[in-house]
Parts: sequence; C-alpha cells; structure tokens
Amino acid sequence: MNPIQISALERQIEDLIASYPELAEDETLRADMVQGSTDAEEILSKVVDRMMEAESMASAIGKRVDDLKSRQAAYDRRSDAMRKLAFRIMSAAQVRKMPLPEATLSIRAVPQSVVVTDMTKLPREYVKTKTEESADRQKLKEALQEGKEIPGAMLSNGGETLAVKVK
Repeated sequence: MNPIQISALERQIEDLIASYPELAEDETLRADMVQGSTDAEEILSKVVDRMMEAESMASAIGKRVDDLKSRQAAYDRRSDAMRKLAFRIMSAAQVRKMPLPEATLSIRAVPQSVVVTDMTKLPREYVKTKTEESADRQKLKEALQEGKEIPGAMLSNGGETLAVKVK
C-alpha cells in the first residue's frame, strides 16, 4: 500500500460516485458498492493490520522500556556500590590518588553546600518564590561563606567523593 495505490483508490471511489449519483444519498448502498467495486476493503484491511501491528509494537516497546529502566536502576545501584567500595579501599590505604590502566581514581573534596534547616526562618531575601517556596541556595551559600549568620541555614562540611577519569 503506497501513495499511488491510495490515490488510485480515491479516484475509483470518486468515479464510482460520479457514475452512480444515487450513491451520494444512500450510505449503505455506497458502502456495498465501494466494497464490491474497488480495492477499498483490501487496502482498509492492510491499514487495520498495520495499525494493530504499530499498537502492538508501541506496547511492546513500552514494556521493554520499563524493563530497561528497571535494569538501569539495578546497574545504577551496582555502580554506586562499586564507587563506595573503591572509596572505602582507598581510604583504608590512605591513598588519595590511584592510577590504573582503566581509570585514575582520586579522592577529592566535595564543595560545601547549603543545608536549609528551617525554611520558615530564612529571611525573605534568601527565598526564591515560584509556585512554591524554595531556598535560594546560591545566595545562601555566598552569604554563609562570607561569615553571615542566617537563621534557618548553615553550611555542610562538604565531605569527599570518588572521581573516576577514563580518558
């Protein structure tokens, strides 16, 4: 079924209705004549088959996407566990950098981040307003790093994380 076949079918139907004007007023007769005198039934059957096939494929792909998301989550957890294990081993060895053939591992400091302890106590100038309130973490961080005391917020200690360079 291609555009040429569809155009030919449309012409067949137009010619049929032009040849038999009474078909314009009787839908049942028109349907019977179109079905018996043109390729409409065959083409419509193919259209329905392809439509159902597309729906089945879309459904199967949706299921596959769900399965892959589940697998992705499992591999994300595994990756996090391996990262924590590498960090633990390097910390135990008191080694901050370890070049390997596959990658270079290094323990680096995590920048300080804002911890909002009580959103209701934050001065208005440190609050972003959208449809719901949230702390302006960038502005809070700058002020806290300058040594300002801000009710409802403080700086975290930062911590450390493992950096993996492959290239």
